[in-house]
Amino acid sequence: MRKKSTFLELKETERRKRRELILEAATHLFSTRSFSEIGMRDIAEEAGISPASIYRYFPSRDAILLEVLGQDINEGRLIQLKRLEEGANSLEEFAIGIVDFFFDKEATLHMLAHFLLNENMDEQILNQFKLNQKFFLEHFANLLENIGISIDNIQEFAEVFFASILGIIIAFKNIPEQDRDKAKKDIYERIKFTCKVAEKALKNM
Repeated sequence: MRKKSTFLELKETERRKRRELILEAATHLFSTRSFSEIGMRDIAEEAGISPASIYRYFPSRDAILLEVLGQDINEGRLIQLKRLEEGANSLEEFAIGIVDFFFDKEATLHMLAHFLLNENMDEQILNQFKLNQKFFLEHFANLLENIGISIDNIQEFAEVFFASILGIIIAFKNIPEQDRDKAKKDIYERIKFTCKVAEKALKNM
């Protein structure tokens, strides 16, 4: 009986490692090319497995995208927690941290937009994305509470505030004939203004 259990454990370990290889390959491809140009065959080739084999681990490219996105967003969550521990506890510092994250993780921004805007997505994948989104926004609200924001409708505020930051990044990140540093500086200014408006509104709540 023990031998059978050991064999199953080895098979599960192998399966887990192959999933990790696929996700690493996808992450690399998404960071170097537009993910709209990347298919399952490309990811399989990057991971060193056959195109047929990849479907044993993920049913579609969107399933891979979703898992990579989840890992990236969790990384962002941990970065924000570390920033809080280091004393970055103002609303403005909190928002600037989100801008810095998405500037460093441009592929993550594109993946997030893909799931937010794509109307022709598999229902199961879309439902999973919504669950992940709900979890992230609940955590986002908790982080806001940690920097001293205490209002009854903190969840609604978190959702609106995050949407505002994300909208500013998307709207002003790729302005023609503007370099990356200038775009980031301009976004910082708009974020600071947004934070001032938010802080003023919070005082009246």
